[in-house]
Amino acid sequence: QTQPGKWRKKVWGKSAGMVFQHADESLNLQANVREIFAGLPLEKPLDDHSLSEHLRSIFDITIDDAFLGKRTGLLSGGQKQRLNLLRTLLLNTDLLILDEPFNGLDLESIQKIVALIKYKLADGAAILMISHNEEIVESIVPPERIYFLTAES
Repeated sequence: QTQPGKWRKKVWGKSAGMVFQHADESLNLQANVREIFAGLPLEKPLDDHSLSEHLRSIFDITIDDAFLGKRTGLLSGGQKQRLNLLRTLLLNTDLLILDEPFNGLDLESIQKIVALIKYKLADGAAILMISHNEEIVESIVPPERIYFLTAES
């Protein structure tokens, strides 16, 4: 029997990472931005400087102590989804499961996230992506690697 917390250490952040469709369901809305990243199973913990650098890669706002200390529940839906995505993309995982990862994101944010996903693919990660946006998915992987699931009556 696996002890509580051991499963999370073995699966989440080691061999697989998952981004849920709704960031509100996977982020602690009482935590601040800094705390969202504090518990990640990374080889080297993120200090404020390195966290700010990562955040600048997906945010077009000033990343300062005020933003790092801002409660996650006060962020917009798109900001929460970007945190949700970045948190998982920072993990050293073999498999990424992304459920509608672009929900609530503007075009510029989507382009930045697509670049990060492509980087993970080039680094050898496998990605299972659930998306209704075929155009974005096709910009990430070749069409012959895309599988469509349909409901049969």
